[in-house]
Amino acid sequence: MISDTKLALFAAVFLGLSYIGWNIYRYNMDSELTVKIVGIEPEGYYKGEITGVIKCHDTYKLIGFELFLDGMPLRMIGRSLKKSFDYPFQINMNELTQGAHKIYIEVIGHSKEFIRTLTFYVDNLPLKASFLKNKVDTQVLQGKTLHVQFQANKELKQAVVKTLSKEYQCFLRSPQSESTFIYECSVPIDTEEVPKENLLTVEIIDRPGNKMALESTFKVVSNTL
Repeated sequence: MISDTKLALFAAVFLGLSYIGWNIYRYNMDSELTVKIVGIEPEGYYKGEITGVIKCHDTYKLIGFELFLDGMPLRMIGRSLKKSFDYPFQINMNELTQGAHKIYIEVIGHSKEFIRTLTFYVDNLPLKASFLKNKVDTQVLQGKTLHVQFQANKELKQAVVKTLSKEYQCFLRSPQSESTFIYECSVPIDTEEVPKENLLTVEIIDRPGNKMALESTFKVVSNTL
C-alpha cells in the first residue's frame, strides 16, 4: 500500500505542476493588449500643430513600441518591463505637405501584437468662399424657391443657409477644379410669407474647423396681381 506520506507528496507535486501549467497557460493565452490613440482620428483633417497620446497596456508586460510618420520614425522604444505607458506625441502640420499622410503604430506585448496604419490629411489652406455672380436670387415670389450658389477653395465639412428663421443644408454640386468647389442650396418660400426684404447668411465650416460666413439679402414678392 502507498503510505500517507507518499500520497501527500504525489498530491503536492500534482498541485505544483498544475499551478505552474495554469500560469504558463495564462501567460501565453489569457492575456490582453489594449492600445488607445487619442488626439488624431482616421481620415481626419488637421492644421497647425496637434498633440496626442498613445495609451498602451498589457496584462503582463510590454516588450516594444514603434511609431512612424510617412515611413520616418517618430519614436522607438526598446524592451520594457512596464505593463502600461502613455506616449505623448506632437506633429507640426505646417511642416507637412497638403494631402494624405500615414502614421504606423506597432505595439508588442508579451504574447500579442497591435499593428495599425492610420491615414490623416493636412489642410493648411485658409478658407475662402464667395457668392457666384448672378447666382443668388435678389427676389422670389411667394410659394416659389430661392436659389443660392457660392464657391469655395476647398471641399467643406458643412455649409448652412440661415434665413426666415430656418436652416437649410448646402450641397456640393461639382468640383470645378482642385481649387474651386461649387455649392448650392434651395430655400422654399411659404405661400403666406410676408412680402419684404430678408437677410440671408451662409455659415461655412471646412474640415479642419475654420469658419466664415457670407451674407446677402433677397426680397419676397407677393404672388397676387
